[in-house]
Amino acid sequence: YVNGVEETSFDTASYLNQNDDNMNWNSNVPQIIGAQLSGGTSERFQNGYITNFVNIDGQSLAPTSFGETDSTTGEWKPKADLSGLTFGTNGFWLKYESAGNLGIDSSGNSNTYTVNNAGTNAKTVDTASNNFVTWNPLVNRSFQYPMTLSEGNLKVIADSNTSYGSTMAATVSLGKGKWFWEFKYTTSGTGGYVVGWGEDTYNFNYQADAYPYKTTLGSSSGVFYRADGGKAVNGTETGSAWDAWAQNDIIGVAADLNAKTISFYNQGVLQFTVTSAFTAGVSYYPEFYGYGSKGGQANFGNPPFTISSGNADANGHGNFEYAVPSGYYALCTKNINSYG
Repeated sequence: YVNGVEETSFDTASYLNQNDDNMNWNSNVPQIIGAQLSGGTSERFQNGYITNFVNIDGQSLAPTSFGETDSTTGEWKPKADLSGLTFGTNGFWLKYESAGNLGIDSSGNSNTYTVNNAGTNAKTVDTASNNFVTWNPLVNRSFQYPMTLSEGNLKVIADSNTSYGSTMAATVSLGKGKWFWEFKYTTSGTGGYVVGWGEDTYNFNYQADAYPYKTTLGSSSGVFYRADGGKAVNGTETGSAWDAWAQNDIIGVAADLNAKTISFYNQGVLQFTVTSAFTAGVSYYPEFYGYGSKGGQANFGNPPFTISSGNADANGHGNFEYAVPSGYYALCTKNINSYG
């Protein structure tokens, strides 16, 4: 089903009948979610996330038993409360809510699953009903030296080439609203690596050295905090007047696209604020530029790294290491729907 509508046309593959028993589902064998069991061991692990996994034993229910159309956005979304369903003897409802016990069964049947090899930060606040921004593999602004994405497209590492760099942009560009995100610089070195917000009218054709803040390469503009402690504002660079980045420093970015201002933080300490930073009527992406295997992890509200404190925005969305500045919001669909 896609948005509640059953897909019935498969042009390139044929799939098992709904009632085919070759899957051994609900049979007296180990039941595994997210991996394939072969020869007594799990193989072919799923590289992704699962939310709201439900098994109904003894009935075949319609999609409307599990999801509904949002009256505001028109999007298909999971129902928050499934407690009225009859799950059956082997039925279960895995919500993956508890970080300490992701496999707990919420159906009342106590058919709890054992979690294996989930790793740290396996629980995510990015769900089917509230998506958070990630880096966008389609906006990888150097075709010769592309960046590598992992950890749900939140970790970005530049190509090993030390002469040419590339820019990674997020999955959303915005022209209004007040937004906050963090970037954990997991590598070392203070070369030309920057984070900030860049204009989305940038020339997407290949540029050998795709600095996002040099207007000589396409029509890019924006404001960026450099790893050496400098800044770049619409193509004009300023030297190392602020704190340089150290390995595992967390850089905070607070962009007010309404007032056209942007502020940068290092380890929660304000470094600088730029006024008249953005052009009216233009949309901007969160961006990272780097080269030479440099990079880190972005936290747009759904952190891929361990948070020691925990701070949400005023709407209760997101999980940040440092306090969200007053009036700023995490980059997620619920906030973007309201303010973007």
